[in-house]
Amino acid sequence: LRRTKERNAEATALLSRLATSEEPYFLFPLQLDSDAQIRLHSPFSGIEEALRVVLSSFSAHAPNGTRLVVKEHPLDNGVRDWQQITRDLAFRFGIADRIDYLPSGDIVPVARRSKGMITINSTSGTLGLSMGIPAVVLGTAVYDIEGVTYGKGLDAFWQDPTPPDSAIFAAF
Repeated sequence: LRRTKERNAEATALLSRLATSEEPYFLFPLQLDSDAQIRLHSPFSGIEEALRVVLSSFSAHAPNGTRLVVKEHPLDNGVRDWQQITRDLAFRFGIADRIDYLPSGDIVPVARRSKGMITINSTSGTLGLSMGIPAVVLGTAVYDIEGVTYGKGLDAFWQDPTPPDSAIFAAF
């Protein structure tokens, strides 16, 4: 119970900071590690590998002055401590001061203010796209369509997050 209260307090503080800050950030909503969408429809063996790829790319290619918000899946069972894994990887890549971890809370306002969304194949990607938020897909997703998602890869996405073509997305 105490841990839950601490995590909720962390989330509230981060959500408040994101709502009032002018500092640009990208959003990476995590999926469930056991999800077949990860195991069968992505190049990753699990979420830790995806985190490693995303944080490594962010470290090497994201503009200075931008942050990355990693959002925990609302149905995560807590067996793996994604917050600690994220911190460890961020430290390893020298970006611990540019990574925020959101353990809970509404993804909508966070997505709305983001410069772009990184997704493996999550339905959160369609949420962002419906708001005109640029998205890059790292797995196999039905909405990974030219003109809708960013097609030049993760490394380039940090520098050039292109919004979806609203007409193509509407047709989808």
